Amino acid sequence: MFDRIVKKSIRELILEVSKNPLLHFSEKSLQVRLAAKLIKYPELSIPIHPRLYERYEKQMKKLKSNESYLKNALSIAPLQMEYGTNDRGPYRIDIAICDPEEIGLIDNWQFQKQGNILSL
Repeated sequence: MFDRIVKKSIRELILEVSKNPLLHFSEKSLQVRLAAKLIKYPELSIPIHPRLYERYEKQMKKLKSNESYLKNALSIAPLQMEYGTNDRGPYRIDIAICDPEEIGLIDNWQFQKQGNILSL
């Protein structure tokens, strides 16, 4: 399902770079641009409630937070990005796309399902 979205986003990025090769000077810049293209798709950007949410739903409602916060609390979007820090050394960005079905199975606060770490 996500293959189409990822391939289309990569094609768009390749066309963008081929038309304007001096827009990006680093791998980090290309990764940030790719992530920006991917996050436009609701399939990748809309958070999914895992079973973990169900376990803590009563506690979350006791917080008396606004409804939009509760809808997003303890939820995970399929598109995940890890950004490096500005410390010494090279920057590092990882982009991962999680399967929505697997996100729904997470039942542990360490983002695991049934005792297994979530596979990406």
